[in-house]
Amino acid sequence: MIIMHPPPVKPLTGVKILVPPALFPLGMSAALSLLGDLTLFASLVPRLESLALTLPQLGVLFSIHRLIRIPGNPLVGQLADRVGRRPLFISGMLLAVISTAGYGFSVGFVPFLVCRLAWGAAWALINTTGMTITMDISNDESRGKLAGVYNSWLWVGFALAPFLGGYLVDHLPFRQAMLLLAFFTGLGLIASYLFLPETLVPRVKNQPQPGSRLRQKVAGMISQARSLNWQAMIMMAVFLFAGEGLLLSTLSLLLTDRFGQQVAIGQTTVGIATTAGTLFMLRAVLAGIIGPLAGHLSDRCGRLITVTFSALLGAGSLIIILYAGSMTGILAGILLSALASAAGNAVLTAWMGDNARRDAQGATFGWFAMIGDIGSALGPMLALFIYPLAGIAPAYWVGVILFALSAAWLNSSRLTSKRTSVSVSG
Repeated sequence: MIIMHPPPVKPLTGVKILVPPALFPLGMSAALSLLGDLTLFASLVPRLESLALTLPQLGVLFSIHRLIRIPGNPLVGQLADRVGRRPLFISGMLLAVISTAGYGFSVGFVPFLVCRLAWGAAWALINTTGMTITMDISNDESRGKLAGVYNSWLWVGFALAPFLGGYLVDHLPFRQAMLLLAFFTGLGLIASYLFLPETLVPRVKNQPQPGSRLRQKVAGMISQARSLNWQAMIMMAVFLFAGEGLLLSTLSLLLTDRFGQQVAIGQTTVGIATTAGTLFMLRAVLAGIIGPLAGHLSDRCGRLITVTFSALLGAGSLIIILYAGSMTGILAGILLSALASAAGNAVLTAWMGDNARRDAQGATFGWFAMIGDIGSALGPMLALFIYPLAGIAPAYWVGVILFALSAAWLNSSRLTSKRTSVSVSG
């Protein structure tokens, strides 16, 4: 049987459309890939003993997948510019299915470690190529908006995974819950295989002169490093450290410290995994709505002001969550965190794309993802290793200080992007 794949997608050239069709299979598949990973964040803390894990081991498991992506992301980016985006994305989805199913059969540190390493490779393939495809099909007038749409799909995963996964883990044996989530992730694999187009535009290669191949390669690497938007990369590391790294890995622990194993809501009590999953869902739903709006706003008003405001919101959200004495206060902090992360992630992705060379977009976003993963990996490691000694507060205050200092540095730096200080009409 011959399977006909969609034709390659050419970059937009001045044509305004609301959402390019390629974003649907891309975003849906990426969202479904997150089911297994994010379920662990919402459900492992109350099950450490039954799964033969310790809290320090949990800190490693919540970070190791990001550490493997640090060298993996640039490699994926280079490959995406050579072999195309589509085969790498599909390979990542296959690994996501395997790792999610593997969690269901894991007991003890080593089996979970292997699955987390597999997931780290999977997300490097999925997210680096996902951001690159989004930039492939955007132009100067739509880059922020489409980056927001892509991130909104990711927020769908952030909403669905902890809520659905937390509910399943609270009501089914752990193995059955993870296998069911692997099945849903498999639907994303099928969708990407059938409907995701190739967006890489082949480029004509200049024949190198004899004896100059190494020199040209080194010169190209230096030129690429100089063209990278280091402001956007460092800011993304800060946002991922405090949000998807620090907050995601500690919320269940914070709720357990405040309320025990059950949270009283009205006349009923709810398990910690379900409560944390619900809060993550609400955060992600709001972020998914805000992301495209923030990206579109930055297309018109500039990246700098949007990112600065988002960083200040992020600092405030951590303070509120840390000192809230009730579920209402924690909910307010979570929603404020959603506004910060949605705007920050979308706008920083677009800002990175502003400076990316069209013939090296994969490599650019490989580096971008790598720096972000450094930040997100440090969050859980710091929080869960410090917690037995001094509680959660020191790690949260590190996040607050990083937000404040990075916002100040961003506005005082003389490095510029073509969108930091000028409005761009769209």
